[in-house]
Amino acid sequence: PATTKSAPTTAAPTTAAPTTEQVTTRRLNPIGGPDLGGGVLPETKAPLTTTAPTTPTQLEPVEIKSKVGIVVTDGKSHDDVLKPSLEAHSLGITLFAIGVGNRNKLSELNEIASDPDQAHVFTVGDYNAIENIRASVRRRSCLASAPIDIGQPITGVISIGEATFIEIGIPENEDAVTINLEAVDGSLALYTSFSVPNPSEALHDQKLVLTNGETGSLVASQDPNKQRQSVNRQRRQTSTEQSSNKLYVSIVGQAKTNKYVMKSEITDPSVFNDSGSGQTRSIVASPLAVCFAVFLSAFLPLFA
Repeated sequence: PATTKSAPTTAAPTTAAPTTEQVTTRRLNPIGGPDLGGGVLPETKAPLTTTAPTTPTQLEPVEIKSKVGIVVTDGKSHDDVLKPSLEAHSLGITLFAIGVGNRNKLSELNEIASDPDQAHVFTVGDYNAIENIRASVRRRSCLASAPIDIGQPITGVISIGEATFIEIGIPENEDAVTINLEAVDGSLALYTSFSVPNPSEALHDQKLVLTNGETGSLVASQDPNKQRQSVNRQRRQTSTEQSSNKLYVSIVGQAKTNKYVMKSEITDPSVFNDSGSGQTRSIVASPLAVCFAVFLSAFLPLFA
């Protein structure tokens, strides 16, 4: 394993916040053959932009950005790759692993990459072949979701056609999350799914559409009987047969400029006690039903 080098002492005052996290970058040399790559990446220490979370009485909305890392390797590692990969995943970094040549170990690439492996692991014959997967890696990295904690409000400004992809972790003992959305400006469409990382108009569990100044909310749950929606209720389109502890959310801009504020929270169980099933029902009468009702009201008195 690489050894951690301590920084030389200086006379500068130590006023840096002790909570700033550090990340170590090092070269992983292959076993059983020469290094196929050029140059040597020295061991370095660079501060991350993330700091220890604070606990204010009321959280302010924050702008979120997806964090993506791409690991290119041409051989097996001398040391463990799982621990540093898990640390990166815990910081909300989506990792892609690209194996070059035939000396890679697929299990190591899978340990490095984020889940699902089939979307984050690539293998090519040589470094020149990376050009063949450049577009695919770029597209998938742009679709990476930004993980947030329940209760943390987020805000953002997106243009028409742009989207913000969010991943919300749900505690194991909870099965329903309330999503509150405000369209501060423009027009927005929000999609949720427990099975599709980037829900869209084509594939989603629920959909919420809001325009300038409107607010709306929905209850997302893997139990269909607990799903509630205050605006534009849509039929479920994706399969959620497999249990998931993550809720995927997409916010898509539909006007030239769109600003939003979104907050998630654990749904109060009392919401589901009013009607037994906890499901909001909208009754829409079809023209045939209306005609039949008129027929009964007109002719039933004749047979009394």
